[in-house]
Amino acid sequence: MRTLKFRGKKTDNNEWVYGYYYYKWRIVQHVIHCSESEGVLVDKEFEVIGKTVGEFTESQDKNGKDIYEGDILNTKTTFRNNMADRRFQKNTIIEVGFKDGCFIDKNTDVNLFDKIHSPVSHKIDFEIIGNIHENPELIK
Repeated sequence: MRTLKFRGKKTDNNEWVYGYYYYKWRIVQHVIHCSESEGVLVDKEFEVIGKTVGEFTESQDKNGKDIYEGDILNTKTTFRNNMADRRFQKNTIIEVGFKDGCFIDKNTDVNLFDKIHSPVSHKIDFEIIGNIHENPELIK
């Protein structure tokens, strides 16, 4: 079963909160409902800045950190040429986005799932290096 989880920055102090997201359209308010924080039951609602809301991709980086929409990833791809028994690496920066029902690499519009679960002929390590809300300079 799919894990539906979101994050957003609180309007009062700019801290990240994680949980279920919904929009109170009558009062124009973006809300994250947290049922747990750092292993403790909290059952609280927090108003968040709408443009910072991002959905969990159901994937983790090489360090086990959850990847969310809006994260910026450094990817290190290791290619192996069996004929020459040589390897080479390529580093790229990915901005995680959402389009047509899929999480994508916003630079190429390629499905993120396809990148993470790539063929055996090459290995890709993903590492979260920031996000578009706190580190926009990383994608320039």
